[in-house]
Amino acid sequence: MDQLEQISLESLQISQELLSIHKVNTAIVEKLGFLTERLTGFLSTQALKLTKTESGVPVTTGFAKKLDKVEYKNLAALKVASPEGLSVDFVSYAKLLKRCQDITSMINENCLIPYGKFIAESINRPELTESLTRSHALKLHNLEQLRKDLGAVFKGTAQERRYDECLNRNADWMELENLINELGLVEKRLNKTMIVQKVSELSVSTQKLIEQLKDPNASHRPSVKLIDDLAKMVYGVAEQVTFLSVVSTSINQLTAVVEVTKSQVLKGIKK
Repeated sequence: MDQLEQISLESLQISQELLSIHKVNTAIVEKLGFLTERLTGFLSTQALKLTKTESGVPVTTGFAKKLDKVEYKNLAALKVASPEGLSVDFVSYAKLLKRCQDITSMINENCLIPYGKFIAESINRPELTESLTRSHALKLHNLEQLRKDLGAVFKGTAQERRYDECLNRNADWMELENLINELGLVEKRLNKTMIVQKVSELSVSTQKLIEQLKDPNASHRPSVKLIDDLAKMVYGVAEQVTFLSVVSTSINQLTAVVEVTKSQVLKGIKK
């Protein structure tokens, strides 16, 4: 079980405990505080990974033309670079990453901005927090199927495969280059430095809200629903940021591998 799965389980346990006792006590808020500390620390780690992913490096196009006079069957057995463990062809993988990126590219609008507004307004006006969970609802996509789809295309640890396992025909280079450059353009538009900064700010403000909720002298006491909603929201943000980090890393890895593969194919032609 990875760290995010463990935190998800603990978040679920908090929800179940709340449902069983139908009220909020200091112990439950303390549990949420500990969970949030771990979750925001994990969130910051995932955000930092984004700073290490190169954004939107384009690949050169027109490679298919270089293979106009080359028989596909003559390249079929050539060993070329491939993302570690990938078991499908490059075009299919790029299309899957595009489906994932369609969701991760909206992380600001769907997730970070509404969560930031919820936290800020909850700190300033705690008496309105109950209604704020509805008005600032996060648009959290169910990532389970996409994670399964990504996991299904990897088998083993091979970093080289036959050319005919990576591309179904020489003409596929045109579609592959276009897909990778589309992915790269979206990656470039994602301001990852800003995302990392926003995640850091949200981590601090979330902890501030938790401390406020724990205060026994506060005029407004949190409800069962509020604590449950907050636990789910914090986990949801962490899940979306983690997925963004995975997808961005995968796109950059495929981009780099494709350029290596091109060099290997050209060397194979000259032999």
